[in-house]
Amino acid sequence: MSVRALGIFLLPALLVSAPHPLCARPSGWTPEIRLGYDYFSHSYEHIDQDTTNTFSEGSLRLILGYRPPSTGDSPVEGQAEFFLGEDYWQARAEIESSALSAGPWSWRGTLGGRRYRSGSSLSYSNDHVQGEARVQYRRDLNSSAELRLTDRVYGIGYSERTAYFYDSYLNDASLSLRIGDILARTLDVEVSHRNLFAPDSSLIGYVSEEVSGEVFWMSSPATLIGGSGRLEWRRYPAGSPRSNFLRAESDVLLDWSISDRVGLESALDVRAEWYESVDPIYRNARTYTARIGPAVHLTDRWDLKILPGVELYDVSHVEDTAAVEEEWVYFQESYREALIEVTTDYMPLPRFWCDVSARVGHRRYEFPDGALESDYWYLDLSLLAELMLADGLRFDLTGLFSPEKHRNPEDNTATNVVSAWVGYQF
Repeated sequence: MSVRALGIFLLPALLVSAPHPLCARPSGWTPEIRLGYDYFSHSYEHIDQDTTNTFSEGSLRLILGYRPPSTGDSPVEGQAEFFLGEDYWQARAEIESSALSAGPWSWRGTLGGRRYRSGSSLSYSNDHVQGEARVQYRRDLNSSAELRLTDRVYGIGYSERTAYFYDSYLNDASLSLRIGDILARTLDVEVSHRNLFAPDSSLIGYVSEEVSGEVFWMSSPATLIGGSGRLEWRRYPAGSPRSNFLRAESDVLLDWSISDRVGLESALDVRAEWYESVDPIYRNARTYTARIGPAVHLTDRWDLKILPGVELYDVSHVEDTAAVEEEWVYFQESYREALIEVTTDYMPLPRFWCDVSARVGHRRYEFPDGALESDYWYLDLSLLAELMLADGLRFDLTGLFSPEKHRNPEDNTATNVVSAWVGYQF
C-alpha cells in the first residue's frame, strides 16, 4: 500500500471521531449501544498478479458516559467503552476533570486494551494495552491573554515484541500563549519538548523540540486571513538507522467575501524536510500546494467550494553507487500535479447532515524512468453523513473511493472504505 493510500485509509477514522453538528452531550448518565460494519479493500498488482486485500467486520459497541449537570458541582466526567468485533475486542475507559470546573488545573486519564480473537484474519494482530495521562495548568494573564502549561504521558505495550511492534513511552510537555479576541483576531504560540522511549529498540527513540504558531485575523466583515506554522527538530540516538531532521510546515488562508453568498478562497501550503544524513531513503524534500477558487453559500444550509490548484514536490537526488548496486528503489521522486478540490457541506433537514469532498488530480513525475510509479490520474472521493432517525437513535456513514489510473496499467490501484453504524442513546 502506498503512503498516500495509507493516509486515505486512516483519514475517515479520524474524521468520524470529530464532533458532528448534530452531536450534543447530555448531562447525567448516558448509556449507548452501537451496531457497526466496516469494510476495506485495496487492489493492486504484485509480481504480475492482480491482488486485492479486503477486510470486513461487524461489531457491537457499548458505551457508558457520565457528565455532570450544568447546575451541579461534580468536578469529574467520564466514559467507559467496550467494543466486540469479529476479529478482536477492546475496552477503554476515560476520566477527566469537568469542563464546568473553572479552576486553573485540569486533567485527563485514559486506559484501554485490545485482544485479538483466535483465527483473526488481520495480519497485524498483536494484543496490547495503552494509556495516557495529561495535566494542564491555565492562567489568564489579562482580559486578552491566556497561558497554558501542559504535560502528557502516553504508553503502549504489546504481548509480542517484534521488529514492527515495540513497547514505547512518550512524554510531551508544552507551553502555549494565546493573545487576542477569539472572534476577531488571535495569535497562538506554543513551544514543546517531546521524548519517545522504546525499551526494546533504543535506536527508534528520539528527542525533539517544536515551535508552532497560529494566527486568525478578520480585518473586516468581508476578509478573513489565517495562517499556521510549525518547526520541529528531531534527533535520534547515535547508531540509529534513522536520520536526524528539521521539518517545517506552513499554511496560509485568505477568504474574501464578494457578496453575502459568494466568496473567494485561496490557500498556500508549504512542507519541507532537511535530513542530517542524506541517502536514498532519507532525502531533503519540499512540497508546495496552492489552491484558489469560489466558496458559495447556495442556501442557508448548503455550502460549496471549488478550488483548482497545483502541487509541486521536489526531492534531492542522491548519487549512491552502493545503493544502486544493492538495487535500492526510491520511495518517491519529484513530481508536478494539477488538481481540483470540490467540497460541499449540506444540512437539508434539522436531523440530517452530510459532507462530500472530492479531489481529482494528475501527477506527472520529473524523471519517469526513476520513479517507483508511473504518471497517473487519481480520484479521492469521501463522504461523511449523519442522520438522527429519532430521539436518541442515530445513523453514521463514512465512505471513501480512491482509484488511481496509471500510464503503466500494472501500477493501477484502488482503495475503498465503508464504515457505518447505528446507535441508540438511552
